[in-house]
Amino acid sequence: MKIIGYLIIKNEEKNLQQNLPTLKVFLDDIVIVDTGSEDKSKEIASKYGKVFQKEWTDDFAEAKNFAKEKAESEGADWTIWFDADERVTEETGKKIREKILQLPAETQVVMLPWNYAFDAQGRVTLRLQRERLVRAGVSNWIYPIHEILDIQDLKHTVWNDCPIDHYRQEWKKGRNLAIFQKIMANEKWAENPRMLYYYANELRDNENYDEAIKVYKEYLKRAWWNEEKVKEIKELKLKDVSAE
Repeated sequence: MKIIGYLIIKNEEKNLQQNLPTLKVFLDDIVIVDTGSEDKSKEIASKYGKVFQKEWTDDFAEAKNFAKEKAESEGADWTIWFDADERVTEETGKKIREKILQLPAETQVVMLPWNYAFDAQGRVTLRLQRERLVRAGVSNWIYPIHEILDIQDLKHTVWNDCPIDHYRQEWKKGRNLAIFQKIMANEKWAENPRMLYYYANELRDNENYDEAIKVYKEYLKRAWWNEEKVKEIKELKLKDVSAE
């Protein structure tokens, strides 16, 4: 059973020195797609896997589909994606190798816990579930930013004992906002609830509160997930109170 990991990178030399060694110990191979690094990222990556170059087009889904296709072309039975600021413990890697052999033939996707944030004592403060392991030949990445694998109608399972740890070292302020401002000019994305939600979040995080409120309100007109709608209504009320 061949498991190949893949990730896209740009100027990630610090993260890769922490990330790639934890992946190498349990994966059969790693595909790293560089989108324009100017540091030593490619040099570091070449020590752990196969490096490919791709022009950056402000589309994360496009870049990740390119990387996924490269992994599948290397003979993967299963692919698993990572970001450069993530790590895998030896225990998790071992469990993934063991459990994948026990999967029914009809299973196409495995969801894994994503330890997104930690406190000063190293305790997990935010854990989510993400689609991680995908059988070769199924699913593609969708959405140009805040991208996800399209697993609708695919048979999936959840392994709660195989977490992926996320350690963001710095917030690249303005990067995502600039991409959003470009893609939201396209009517296809300007009316999409998911894109409106994350665009509003980016505006808020960049302290553009007036515009964020406008986009949140537009999102609420189109949203279908009630829990998310409640969260954003609370955000808007907090902003109104602080404005007073």
